Amino acid sequence: MPCVRFIRGKAPSLNANLEHISDEGDNPTFNFLKEQIMKRILIAIATSALIGLPLASLAAPDEAQRMMIQRIQAQKQKLAAAQAAQGAERQKLMTEHMKMMQETMGKMQAMKPRADMSPKEKDEWMAEHQKLMEQMMGQMMEEHHMMMQGMGK
Repeated sequence: MPCVRFIRGKAPSLNANLEHISDEGDNPTFNFLKEQIMKRILIAIATSALIGLPLASLAAPDEAQRMMIQRIQAQKQKLAAAQAAQGAERQKLMTEHMKMMQETMGKMQAMKPRADMSPKEKDEWMAEHQKLMEQMMGQMMEEHHMMMQGMGK
């Protein structure tokens, strides 16, 4: 018990009252409690891992959706580069972004949930698909604003 050692060294008047308290290694009660606490911590970690892993896999996007997420992120980077560019470079990046958006939109429209999915899995798939479509719409709006700003100049 580090605090007991500290008190023994700093408060000599309390030393007489602390003589019955021994260090951790000599105290079977302390060792027992320490073991019990460690067991409870390990059980809590194991339980949370067992509960958390299946839930994480249910809500995760499927492989096609992960690919779409990557494509949308690449498109977003292209759009950001176009926003930072000027003149002909900006126009070139905007054209590339529009082409990427058209390809991705076609693939998004063709995506369907797997036939073997449970109703809950289909709902989760649809929610993820909706989220991806909203990201696409957000990029389209940004692109539209950039084009409108270019016309006003």
